[in-house]
Amino acid sequence: MLQQERLLGLGCWLEVNGEAIYSSQPYRNDTVAQPEVCFTRGHDAVYAITFNFPDEQLILDVDEPAKNMTVTLLGCEKKLPWRYEKGRLVIETGSLRYADIKSASAWVFKLSQSAL
Repeated sequence: MLQQERLLGLGCWLEVNGEAIYSSQPYRNDTVAQPEVCFTRGHDAVYAITFNFPDEQLILDVDEPAKNMTVTLLGCEKKLPWRYEKGRLVIETGSLRYADIKSASAWVFKLSQSAL
């Protein structure tokens, strides 16, 4: 029974976040200012997968992105504000509300149209 629950939970997570997993590959940079973040790339985007939800900001050590980059949380259409300063990408997550968050664990931020 426990195994079924875990598999169903994984299936629900993949339903929301699968694009960061399917047909993706590891991103070359895995250093972060906040621990427990990993990266994949694919579908013309870079995905930052975090295991601790950032209450106000997610700070990533990545190459400077293109000015037209958009940042979203998978499962939410809201574009998140971001800035690049001192070699770090700062994503503002304070505007996200409980209803915006479709995953219960391992949240995926999509960085689109970037020069990463």
